[in-house]
Amino acid sequence: AEKNGVVIALENVWNNLWVKPAFFAAFVRSFKSPWIQAYLDLGNHVKYAPTEDWVRALGPQIAKCHVKDFSLGPDGKRGRWADIRDGSVDWPLVRKTLGEVGYDGWLTIEGSGGLSMIEKSKRLDLIIAGK
Repeated sequence: AEKNGVVIALENVWNNLWVKPAFFAAFVRSFKSPWIQAYLDLGNHVKYAPTEDWVRALGPQIAKCHVKDFSLGPDGKRGRWADIRDGSVDWPLVRKTLGEVGYDGWLTIEGSGGLSMIEKSKRLDLIIAGK
């Protein structure tokens, strides 16, 4: 990766590998390389900890972000996928926290298949604006 100038970004996928923000951050740091970073899916792990906690733990280790949402059930854990801005992610707080840790990269929508491209774009614009 270093030789070719390519970042390897590890994503917090839906497989229960990292269930605490600190675990994911420590794993990425364990490589002791700026070429190994995190691809943070902002909706994948809200069932384990608030999304802003993941952002704070990873901070400058975040290479890219997926924008996805998840609606927590009454137990605070189980739930279902939701269109962005319709779930349990506190988007204004997440956007603020991304700014606080210095993230200014791309936000790529993943999911929200029931929405039109125009609606996805509007919702992403609101997230970027911190609303």
